[in-house]
Amino acid sequence: MNKVSGLQVKSLRIRSGAGVLDCKKALEISNGDEELAIKWLREKGISAHEKRSCKETSEGVVAGKTDDSSSMGVLVSIRCETDFVARNEKMWGMARSLCDVLLSNQAISDSEQLEQADINNSKVSDVLIDLSATIKENIKLGEIAIFRAKDKSNVYSYIHGNLINIDDKSTAEDKRAAKETGTLGVIVRIASKGASQDTLNEFGNNLAMHIAAMNPDVISQEDLTEEIINNESDIAMKKINENPNTANKTEEQKNQIASGMVKKAVADRVLYLQQYAINDKLTVKQAADEAQVTILEFAKVIIGA
Repeated sequence: MNKVSGLQVKSLRIRSGAGVLDCKKALEISNGDEELAIKWLREKGISAHEKRSCKETSEGVVAGKTDDSSSMGVLVSIRCETDFVARNEKMWGMARSLCDVLLSNQAISDSEQLEQADINNSKVSDVLIDLSATIKENIKLGEIAIFRAKDKSNVYSYIHGNLINIDDKSTAEDKRAAKETGTLGVIVRIASKGASQDTLNEFGNNLAMHIAAMNPDVISQEDLTEEIINNESDIAMKKINENPNTANKTEEQKNQIASGMVKKAVADRVLYLQQYAINDKLTVKQAADEAQVTILEFAKVIIGA
């Protein structure tokens, strides 16, 4: 029986999610062959990672960051099984670290590439498996979003849903971590049409908060897909037919009522048509025009959506 090294045990533990002693035994039995060791663990029902990977990950954490010049912004979500684990420092710390990986690596454009990226001399995917083994829950990379400024635009972010308790004894780093992690993340890219940098920064930060609060789907009506409109029409007609006060109306009357309901529902989903949360006397479009700002794109990552 060959002697098993600590590095072999660590590698097998990352891949299988099994305990240290089980990994050591599997490697000893398989004479150090990792593939045979994994097969042995699976046959014995010890491969915890395989068991956990089937469990639902409806909870998690979202982290968001922009670089110092607001020229790039990113969102990263890590999914887990329970809210309790989402609040674990290892979870939100990992989400923040993955934001740093994205900010420092311009070549990454999607979650698959991020999983293969290097973090502390290991692949991100392996580190997440190791984290799953340590915390003993199914943990996986969720949605990510990446905006890079172009055409003299700026990127802003906002995170909602505090996962970190802050008090008078909290350090500046604790407060920064709390600001960068939560359960809902927004990044938005805007450009000046004559606005000063201070105005652009203020509007960008406020707009990110507005999007988090009002949850629009698109910027303008032109961005609405036929699928969205048809879905709202179906919902409206179903409500009309199930309401005793409207169920017996004529088809023409129902269509008129449905048209009004769809118009209201669509307005709620279009950013430009929403009442601006910072000044409800204006729509977002009016506020953007007043600030001399063009809204170019936004992205949301929501845990539990």
